[in-house]
Amino acid sequence: MRNPVRRLPGTSDILANQAELRASLLESLRSTLSRWGYHPIETPVVEESDLFLRKSGGELAAQLYSFTDPGGIEVSLRPEFTASVIRAYIERASAETLPVRWQYAGPVFRYQPLEQSPYRQVTQVGAETIGTAAPLADAEAVAVACQGLRDVGLEGFAITLGHLGVLSGFLGSFDLADKATMFLLSQVGALRDPARGLDWVRAQAQELRMAPNALADESLGRLIGRLSLEEARALVHQLLSGLEARAVGSRDMAEVEERFLEKLFAAEEPGKVEAALRFLSDLCHVRGRPAEALARAREVAREHRRPPAALASLAEMAGLLEGMPELQGVDVTVDLGFARGIAYYTGMVFEISHPTCGEVPLCGGGRYDGLVQALGGRETPALGFAYTLETVAVARGLPETVPSRSGRGKVTIVAPAGPEAGAAALAVASDRRAGGEQVEFYPRADGEAAVRLYAERHAATRLILVEAGGKSREIPLR
Repeated sequence: MRNPVRRLPGTSDILANQAELRASLLESLRSTLSRWGYHPIETPVVEESDLFLRKSGGELAAQLYSFTDPGGIEVSLRPEFTASVIRAYIERASAETLPVRWQYAGPVFRYQPLEQSPYRQVTQVGAETIGTAAPLADAEAVAVACQGLRDVGLEGFAITLGHLGVLSGFLGSFDLADKATMFLLSQVGALRDPARGLDWVRAQAQELRMAPNALADESLGRLIGRLSLEEARALVHQLLSGLEARAVGSRDMAEVEERFLEKLFAAEEPGKVEAALRFLSDLCHVRGRPAEALARAREVAREHRRPPAALASLAEMAGLLEGMPELQGVDVTVDLGFARGIAYYTGMVFEISHPTCGEVPLCGGGRYDGLVQALGGRETPALGFAYTLETVAVARGLPETVPSRSGRGKVTIVAPAGPEAGAAALAVASDRRAGGEQVEFYPRADGEAAVRLYAERHAATRLILVEAGGKSREIPLR
């Protein structure tokens, strides 16, 4: 016997009543989005890999299921919907009136260690709003995400709210180069990680020549830093001209001089980077209820002599959320070190979690104002979020196999009572379906006991046994 082909790790077979109940959850979530004005869109499961790589960051690149299609194009199974939805918007932007509100549902694929997540294929249900930068749109996205969970019967969930616009706004006050700003934003997670932290990030910055080095702090560095570039180059040439060739190795002396100057003149920008790094390290540890977190963030800004204006958008949003009925009774935590895992976010970011699911969120999203332009469109603000259906099902308490409670579960089993009754039983089943019943035909004349056991195990509500002449006997089951 040949070895069986097995299901891939991280994927699931969804059967019978579990599939019906998942379909019910999906229908409820999509219904909520429809009531809030999100219109359906469907996008391909396979897209050009560049669509997902252009703005999403290296972490997502390592999770892609990628291959070369028969036409020689590098493609990937979609790891999320947002990039595909934005690609679809760009292709028809001239025909759309902003803001555009689209919703979607379907499978996405990410390869990740099973100890981090039990899923490599999940079903996302989500919504995107394209063409508005209003804080009201941010607040509404969080509100509709909460309402969808309440509509499927969930309570006791909590929101973690971050804001990358706050971080980038504060960093802007340090007058850093774009490269340094992007580096610092990418290190928020490392700054929060007890195993890495400030010293580890500083070491990474030094490797990239963005942090102060020992040489730049010495008196020679301070002296040369007062000279013009040409004066410094002449002085360095004189200082190094006595080096013998063996001390230089294979490098050209001019190269050595330029590298030396680079180290010495690196002090000004690395000084800014160091100040920004210390500030960011303090800021990204701010976490608490909205009023507490905002007060602490203002305190951090004062300690580092930074203007607090960058907090205005977060403060406005927190105030809006406080008054929204969809969030009444929901625990909201502001976490300025929370950045999610995809690099295209630019503003508000959030996740919704539930105690039954541990660290795996039910839902997450945020604002990504640079993505449309990065994918080839005009500069257009946008935001969105997505539920993970599998996680919502876990939080909702849906076990692997449960009796169906949906209207689709009111099944009638029709079976032949004897070997000659097959045609008559088929006719009865057809008549019942024409009358609007959900009917399953049992094709064998196995006797009442066997058919009844089958019907009960499949949560049928009635069993009809049909004799050869067409006469039928109905047996209620529950």
